[in-house]
Amino acid sequence: MRFERLGKKWIVRIMDNGAVALVDKVHNVVWGGEVPGWITMEDGRYDLDAPTRVGSTSNGGAFAVYDTPGYSFRAEFELNDDEIVISIQELRCDGVLKEIEYPAHMLKIDCGVKNGYTVIPHKQGTIIPSRLDDGFMRHRHNTWRNITDINEVIPFEFCGLNMTWFGASLEESSVICYLPEAIDMALRVAGNAVFDEKGNAVDNHQGIYSGKRYSSMTPVWRSSKGKLSYKRSIVLKLVQNGYIGMAKYYRKMVMDSGRYVSLKEKIDQNPEVAEILGAPDLKIYIYTHRRNEPRLRSWSEPVLDGYECVHTTFEQVGNIIEDMQNIDIKNALILLGGWNRAGYDREHIDMWPPAECAGGTEGLALASQKAREAGYIFALHDNYQDIYPDSPSYDESLVMKHPDGSVQLGGIWDGGLCRLVCSSQALDLAAPVIENVKKYTSVNSYYLDTTTSAPMYECYDTEHPMTRYDDRSNKRKLLEELAKKNWIVGAEAGVDWAVPIAAYFEGMPGSSVGLNYGAESADFGMMVPLFNLVYHDSVVCYWQHGQPFGREDHVNHVLHDLLSAQPSSWSFVFEQWEDLKPLIKQCVELLGELHRRTAFAEMINHEFLTPDFEVHRSTFSDGTQVYVNFDICTHKCGEISLPPKGFYISYPNEDPVTGKLSRDIVLD
Repeated sequence: MRFERLGKKWIVRIMDNGAVALVDKVHNVVWGGEVPGWITMEDGRYDLDAPTRVGSTSNGGAFAVYDTPGYSFRAEFELNDDEIVISIQELRCDGVLKEIEYPAHMLKIDCGVKNGYTVIPHKQGTIIPSRLDDGFMRHRHNTWRNITDINEVIPFEFCGLNMTWFGASLEESSVICYLPEAIDMALRVAGNAVFDEKGNAVDNHQGIYSGKRYSSMTPVWRSSKGKLSYKRSIVLKLVQNGYIGMAKYYRKMVMDSGRYVSLKEKIDQNPEVAEILGAPDLKIYIYTHRRNEPRLRSWSEPVLDGYECVHTTFEQVGNIIEDMQNIDIKNALILLGGWNRAGYDREHIDMWPPAECAGGTEGLALASQKAREAGYIFALHDNYQDIYPDSPSYDESLVMKHPDGSVQLGGIWDGGLCRLVCSSQALDLAAPVIENVKKYTSVNSYYLDTTTSAPMYECYDTEHPMTRYDDRSNKRKLLEELAKKNWIVGAEAGVDWAVPIAAYFEGMPGSSVGLNYGAESADFGMMVPLFNLVYHDSVVCYWQHGQPFGREDHVNHVLHDLLSAQPSSWSFVFEQWEDLKPLIKQCVELLGELHRRTAFAEMINHEFLTPDFEVHRSTFSDGTQVYVNFDICTHKCGEISLPPKGFYISYPNEDPVTGKLSRDIVLD
């Protein structure tokens, strides 16, 4: 050890090799402390060596200065009661900085230890446990796949990390890391992966390398236009009660900062928002017209072979609305995808007029009017980030540029390989469509694809240069413009900088194609309702259209919706409506009622009731409790018996609502 500073509840140790150990004195747990970290410049990645200087700061903390070829920075550690504030400041930059990973593996938990996990605000929320005492042969192999050999860098301020915090818990020591400003930050998430003595991940699939297997979290300080640009900081705080305590500390922070706005407040601003309480999200697909370019395969899976189909006409949308009234669905969100002139994911940004083959402007107007008369929310799916070269309004000057002047490419979708519009241009591009929708239809909600699901970008176009901070500001202005039209604002996936404006997100629990296996998260780790622990009474969180389509994993979707007390979500076309209708009605009665009762209540607790993570209980501030069992066998929870895929809802002073989602074979 080279240098040490003692605080009331923390010790900061700067080791001989430059690594930083953070010691929780109260619980005698050491976090980090093995390797210092890395700096990535334009010409390569460099290991940090021992600092050139260490010492005490004027306020009794510690500092260390690190130098590498072409770059140096100063790290400070301020000790405040149960907090450590880590800040870094650029001292010298002779080249182009990409990022600094420091302190390396700051929150580290060895694989196999008991009572340890890392906490990541990824989508609905994720923990990566250090141990799983369950399974045999292939049983739980999906779980092991989800919690091992994870090593990826995820930026903050989009759906990847949708809240500005992360944390870890080991035994009784629980640490939340809060980022006052996260726009230029990312997080290296390591989950039970193997690392060498220098802290680098190794592929040990065949077991031939030495190393240690552990989970860890490393802050990644990303450059802004090639420099650190401003002083950055992270606050580490000791909390009680693991990830619950972390989420509740963060809830307090966002209530103070303004990122939290309740559903009650949103209803005060726009009374029609009340119609979303308990409302199922019914996403109806209108028109598909893929490019005929078979060398391309869309990121949503299909080969672009020129397929064209009108799936649902606007008149058929009206028929569905009439059916919904006949089966007594009192409120709903009707969201149309592919309503635009060229079909789904085609010719953005030229959305207007509506697809003629589906009924055109008059058909859309009648369908929207019918929905409004029924008391439903009627929304259109739109996108002002992707733009296609075959769009009539395409102009390369609108597109984001890399530092070398090349255009920023997006994904491959039904329209082919798109480019990414600079968000500084998006508001002007959206204005004509918004004006026509407002003038010719009765739409009362608008949904933006990609705006809150994509990471923040930098633009190097000399006519409209942009930092990530600018990008976030531009995207927020676009959402605010929709709200100014008295529209109920929806957005893809979700991120908490958009919570003050959006009434609903589509894709918080999961936003991709593929099945949900149950207790596991859609991407990695075990799903935990972190976002709802913070924002349950602030925004409605639906599944995204990629996962509910076809309902192959319907059972697990409903269980997750029950656990978080959220309404159901659906994606379908007209020919599927008749068969899905009874199931939708069932979900409206079960999930819709639960959400209506708890929409203004805080989720105050979530618990794993079995060590295999299969049985959960959530508790709300109105006294409602929900138990769900993702397992394929019965579990006893005190006097409650939960069958496979079973649930138990306890409303205050009422008989419980119990049941299960069936996998039975039904013979005619």
